[in-house]
Amino acid sequence: MLVQQKNPNLVEFVLIEYPGVIQNVDAAVQTLGGLRTISAAHFASNPIELQFRPDNLFHSSLIAERRNQGVVFSGHLNLVIRVRKRKQEQTERKGGGGSSTFNQQEKLPLIEVKCLGMVSTVYSFRAICDFQYLPLSNFNLNESVDEAHIRHDLVPILVPNDFLSSLSWWNEDHSGSSQASTSLTSKLFNEAHQFLPPYQFSRYNHPSKFLLHDEVDHKATRGNVGHGKSLRCERKSLTTTVNARDPCKNPDQHRMMIELFAERPLWSRVAICFRLRLHTALLKVILAKYAFYIQSGPWGRLWCRFGYDPRLDKEGRKYQSLMVSFKRNQFIPERQRLKANTTAAGTPYGEFCDYIYRPGVLPELRQMWYSILDIQLPIAQKICRNDYFEFLRECDPITGWLPAAQLNAIRAALKADVNLTSTRLGNSAIVGGGGGGNEEEDDEIVEDDLEFSDDEDINNF
Repeated sequence: MLVQQKNPNLVEFVLIEYPGVIQNVDAAVQTLGGLRTISAAHFASNPIELQFRPDNLFHSSLIAERRNQGVVFSGHLNLVIRVRKRKQEQTERKGGGGSSTFNQQEKLPLIEVKCLGMVSTVYSFRAICDFQYLPLSNFNLNESVDEAHIRHDLVPILVPNDFLSSLSWWNEDHSGSSQASTSLTSKLFNEAHQFLPPYQFSRYNHPSKFLLHDEVDHKATRGNVGHGKSLRCERKSLTTTVNARDPCKNPDQHRMMIELFAERPLWSRVAICFRLRLHTALLKVILAKYAFYIQSGPWGRLWCRFGYDPRLDKEGRKYQSLMVSFKRNQFIPERQRLKANTTAAGTPYGEFCDYIYRPGVLPELRQMWYSILDIQLPIAQKICRNDYFEFLRECDPITGWLPAAQLNAIRAALKADVNLTSTRLGNSAIVGGGGGGNEEEDDEIVEDDLEFSDDEDINNF
């Protein structure tokens, strides 16, 4: 018969799963550092260390894993229970004093169970312990050196313990060929074998590969093959390789590019695509061989031939770029991009945009970058003539060789012609931004509204 006594205030216990068969409890506690060390480590939330040989300095500790069992989620509860079993049946007299007829005797149970508390914290040693080689020595006072096998500590022999022994340590006989001293220290010193502790104990609780190897000197592996040849690694991803008998690749494209920049030194990307009708994937490779990209200024968004500086040539005024933007209109496409489809780089360029503005013809995009030479209006064509002398003496970093008023007049004339053409088509007042405006305000419209900017071109090329 089982009887369970209920205790509402359970005491919390700490369980240590010792990895071994305990025959001496005191010795097992000493391998854990003692009760004081265990208590200090538990309340400070520090791991408990297990040393099978606490007196050996070469021993590596085994770290315990701590698990909190105070909150039960899995349905398992660890309890500390005391079970008491009686050898003989015993009775207990109940009842109050008076006559013996009212006294009752009740048999006590043979087995009594009492719950002492609940295990709140469990320490377990489930990690793999290091396989260790500990120092051994052969010495005994009563037996010969070869007959006895007892372990001793090598630390006081190899390392001086006090100041006096450190001064006389170098005077000891290391060879052992001289007559052995009768003292214990001399015999231990002469008979001590070489012992090297492990290079490094495991830093992890789980097994892992650890291979020792020399550090690789990357500078030494490259070697010095000449000045300027070992500065950086080869960039084979940007090269095209052919066999010895293969013909030269793309000779026609290179010839077309040379003739294009011989015709005029500055071109926009729209003009290059319209004239050559080449793949964008091919253009971004060969274009950088013949020209460089001007990012801002009077010739912004243009590709300039190597060796030509429009800031030093007054004829460079006819190549200056001029940006014009328009409002939404059914006759002008919206959000049309001038780059090839990235998913099909081998396909021809789908749609080419005309880079020349002709009177009476609406532009193909809502914003365009024109060179003054490509605007076929009288106000723009007179600037390209040789008898035009209304340019500045020095090149301005913002307006180039032309004054700002002249550029605004060309922009106003272009918008007026587009407005006239739209009126003829039945859609009036589509030109925005006024007749003047400056290029800084138009730049914001181009990049934010229409997303057509040659900033993307420099990344694609």
